[in-house]
Amino acid sequence: MNPMLPARDCDAPYVDPWFDEALRRFDHRMYLAWNPRAVLTGWAGYNLDGSYRAPQFEGRFVVRCRDQYGEDYFVKSIEVDGEYAEPAPWILDDLYEHHLARWNADIFQYAQERIHDHNAEYDRRLWAESDEVMDDAARQIAFALTPKQFMHRGEFTRSQRKRVNDWF
Repeated sequence: MNPMLPARDCDAPYVDPWFDEALRRFDHRMYLAWNPRAVLTGWAGYNLDGSYRAPQFEGRFVVRCRDQYGEDYFVKSIEVDGEYAEPAPWILDDLYEHHLARWNADIFQYAQERIHDHNAEYDRRLWAESDEVMDDAARQIAFALTPKQFMHRGEFTRSQRKRVNDWF
């Protein structure tokens, strides 16, 4: 157990025991812990009279896990849009969606399905928009140059220089 993170203290809100049991059934190494210093809401500093102002924190429930070597690590903070949320079944669904056991512990397959395949359409649109911008820039350059300066093969030729007072 992490000494900086008490498992449950007297300030923690009540949680139904079914959630702890559901977490253990999902993964026997996971557990729910209360972190009273999860979110910093006020910075430490000094008041106008020179007195010290301690930092202010809000507590959150966090899901933690112990690996096979006994190391404790953070999995997920239970919050919705940065606000406190009670442990609920949607947390279990979210954990299952991102749990590596679903991909046979293959992090590369997880990254392919959850990140690369998920963003493929966005990347395609981004590249199409980039190509469109480059094509438009090329059309504007071709339009700005006179026919003598821009040949159809894309080569530039130098036009003859006119003298200032030469009208003919």
